[in-house]
Amino acid sequence: MRNLPVPLGFLLTTLTTELGLCPDGFVSFYDPQVSMYVCIMFAMDMKRTWYEAKELCESHGGDLAYLDIGYLHYEVIDYILQQPAWRDEGFHIGCSDELEEGNWVHTDGRKVDIKTSHWLPGEPDGCTMDNYCCLYPPHFLYKSCVNDQRLYAMCMI
Repeated sequence: MRNLPVPLGFLLTTLTTELGLCPDGFVSFYDPQVSMYVCIMFAMDMKRTWYEAKELCESHGGDLAYLDIGYLHYEVIDYILQQPAWRDEGFHIGCSDELEEGNWVHTDGRKVDIKTSHWLPGEPDGCTMDNYCCLYPPHFLYKSCVNDQRLYAMCMI
């Protein structure tokens, strides 16, 4: 039987999900509600636009983070708040309504429920310029942001 090459993204996702192992630069989070490990990278080297952040995440074999899995969002908020230098910083995450105003979807195409507690009250605000999701201090709940707003990237595999 011939050995076929395994795509890196598949291998990393499998290791992350089953063993809780993360590549260098990623932090392992375990969500007991869904019995799943997730690796998240907080790219604090420079601020980027949403598209630049998305490209960075893809270059690491992942995508911008989506946090509406179990308790993951709240674990990430706790982690950010434990980093004093990060408490006033925003992060791009992986959803937008750029294709259809008001129809928020993750970068993998799944629909985002805008009626959850993940969103800052009053968000998404419906502005046609604010088509990209970010986490913003002090609560780090979902907020609609403009693409060219320079924030740090939050990637996941």
